[in-house]
Amino acid sequence: MKEDNIIIDEGNHLGLPNKGNTCYLNAVIQVLYQCKLFRYEVLSITETMNKYIEQKKLKNNLQKAMETIQSLNILFHSLKIKSVNGLTYFSDKFSKLKPKFIINHQQDAHEFLSYILEALEDCKDYLHQIKKPLTCESTFNGSITKNIICRNCKKCIKSKEKFNILTMPVDINHSIKSSKYGAWSLARWSNLEILDGENKYQCDNCNSKQNAFMFPWIENKPNILILHICRFNVLNKISLSNVFNYDIAEKVKGTFPVPFFLPLMHHYFHGEYRNEIEDICWILS
Repeated sequence: MKEDNIIIDEGNHLGLPNKGNTCYLNAVIQVLYQCKLFRYEVLSITETMNKYIEQKKLKNNLQKAMETIQSLNILFHSLKIKSVNGLTYFSDKFSKLKPKFIINHQQDAHEFLSYILEALEDCKDYLHQIKKPLTCESTFNGSITKNIICRNCKKCIKSKEKFNILTMPVDINHSIKSSKYGAWSLARWSNLEILDGENKYQCDNCNSKQNAFMFPWIENKPNILILHICRFNVLNKISLSNVFNYDIAEKVKGTFPVPFFLPLMHHYFHGEYRNEIEDICWILS
């Protein structure tokens, strides 16, 4: 799909009222609204669900997920006509979906976005089960292949998993004098990890624990890549006694620059090496 069909800046943005501490909500909704492909995906799911499940009784969680996506579609329509009337309705439906997530309190934008995308996937999975597939493209879904190579027998085991958000760990020891982009770059995410010591790999072919290499590939890239900069790092365990150990989470402070282009060379594999440039991305930090 062409870029102008994926993301669009319509100008004259309408800000959402901040009810309590909802800056995180406003930021996520505004960016999602700018993703034209995502708006179409939400609209398509809403129309398809309304058409085929009118006479069906859904499980409680699926019903709440459907109502959340429907309310998000209404909110998008409100923003299109320069109104915020759909915000209260969306907030009510989302609160029923996740009652422990107090929407007017200060919350994590990544967690909020994850819940929205989770509800969207629940609806899509249900439509797939009843054989009512959608014709629209997925906006954020991609897939990763994790490779583990045994150093003894050289056998490579591949496991594939879907993703809609890639979490980038931040290097807390990264020099503040150098580019902070290097602290969370895709190169660090795709680094070769050595499994040894207490973390040896249980090789089925060798029938024993062996040293191994592990690394990920982006096999199928999404139309829009969401990168989550994880600012929290778990430090080494602190021992209070011979019995109690606990981990300390440290937050990495400061701002992190976002490049205009993200090179996916060495991160994207589809049968051959490709020199791909990902210029459509959304950074959460």
